Amino acid sequence: MRSHLARAAGIALAATFFAPSLALADEAPLPPVAQADAPPAIPPVKLTRKERKQWRATDPVPAGYHVETGMRFGLLVPGAVFFAMSYGIAAAVGIGAKDSVYRLCLIPVVGPFLPIAVSDTAGGVEGLVLLLDGVVQVLGATLFTLGVAIPKTTLVWNAEGKLHVSPVMLGRSGYGLGVGGSF
Repeated sequence: MRSHLARAAGIALAATFFAPSLALADEAPLPPVAQADAPPAIPPVKLTRKERKQWRATDPVPAGYHVETGMRFGLLVPGAVFFAMSYGIAAAVGIGAKDSVYRLCLIPVVGPFLPIAVSDTAGGVEGLVLLLDGVVQVLGATLFTLGVAIPKTTLVWNAEGKLHVSPVMLGRSGYGLGVGGSF
């Protein structure tokens, strides 16, 4: 039953698409129709694409490029993630701790090291976890600071592209928009 339905649906779909074109092929050609005034042309839009290259300050700037400086996101983003994760763990320990010594973990970067130095109870596995958390906080803060403090200098290509949008005649009496361009 399903195969008969699928076959009938396929035939109906094919008839829908191909029957009008077959009917037009049998008819005599229509006389040319006078075109109405086309809508005014739309001016082209200029697009720019930035292509970046590594560049040293001692190298000359090639024609068609300009120099841009910015943050080093390759250091900044991992640093922020490492610091946020490790400080979140330390803050949770500091907030949930019954012993007041562990509340020192709420201090960023140096907080995880303070309970190890001040208390006799922060030893063994607890001390190792706090030490690891403190090292990850220092690493994250250092990466973040370096990503902000040391600028990255790159060359950016001054390429310009053009996008043309213009009215196009569709069929005998319809209009639409045509899009073209060069990049």
